[in-house]
Amino acid sequence: TGKPAILADAKLWLDATNIDGYNNISLSNGDAVSTWTDLSGNGNHGTLRSGDTMPSLLNSGLNSKPSIFFDGSKDRFELPGLLGASYTAFIIGEVGDGEDNGIFLSQYTTGSEGRMGLNYYQEKLRVWTGGGMKESDKNIGQQVPFLMTSVNDNKQLDVWANGGSSSADGAVAISNDAPTVPSY
Repeated sequence: TGKPAILADAKLWLDATNIDGYNNISLSNGDAVSTWTDLSGNGNHGTLRSGDTMPSLLNSGLNSKPSIFFDGSKDRFELPGLLGASYTAFIIGEVGDGEDNGIFLSQYTTGSEGRMGLNYYQEKLRVWTGGGMKESDKNIGQQVPFLMTSVNDNKQLDVWANGGSSSADGAVAISNDAPTVPSY
């Protein structure tokens, strides 16, 4: 269907309905996923270093659509140092029943600039970098869809869930209402 116009300048676009770049024809329900193809055209694929960190494909996950399942035990995707010290990231997700922590995306570089992680820890959404960390001040419900927005503006961090409001310092206020996510 092509790239949506809103993503024309995206450095990275990951979509669980098209993990392999071929609408998931090379994957079956429950398969471990070692590479998540970047659909932006920039080749910034999410990859893994070892087998014990591989999430799996769920053909009927969030809103009965293909989803990536992170089991809460080291599962994550790593990025190739493409984001630098300033970026905005969006994640649509849902935390499974009984899950306590998990990393959605991480990026490691040799210096602190550009290091980042977007994760869920003890019922809160969190963004961290080599320069600091910020997390939501309210818990995110399990088995409730959310939209996570994370902004790193030259190491000035903010994180929102479901459009909540940011604060000047400390944690941010969030809404626990499930997001309305338009189709594209």
